[in-house]
Amino acid sequence: MFAPFDNDTLASLESAHGEIRVVRGEKPPAKRWRPDDMPETPWEAVFRKPTVGECDNFEGAAHQDKARAAALRNLAKATVVGVSRAGKQVLHVEPGDARSKQAVRDAWDALRNDYSGAHMAAQKHLMSLAGMSDEEEGKE
Repeated sequence: MFAPFDNDTLASLESAHGEIRVVRGEKPPAKRWRPDDMPETPWEAVFRKPTVGECDNFEGAAHQDKARAAALRNLAKATVVGVSRAGKQVLHVEPGDARSKQAVRDAWDALRNDYSGAHMAAQKHLMSLAGMSDEEEGKE
């Protein structure tokens, strides 16, 4: 059961963290051999704008393909502030709350165990939040 973030929740996250982006996993196609199959969106995540240090870490590792993939995974994990999956939402609303921050990161890790490319779905949004265009990603 998918539970998207409502507008009040998104407004709370934006108020707490500044600029945010919502990324939604793509709904899988229906299985034609199952006539009652009604797939739904599997997940949704909210990311905040990265700090200068988080961007520097990404840029420093983004020049080689293998390092770039790891840097993108790290940037996504560092900036995730909300995860909705299987009807459960985990939020990090208070920036100083280390426990909720860790809970959201743990939820992100659990999501990636099932959807290992989720960070790739967030790439364009993360680059936009960082102020990078597609041509600038990973360049110094």
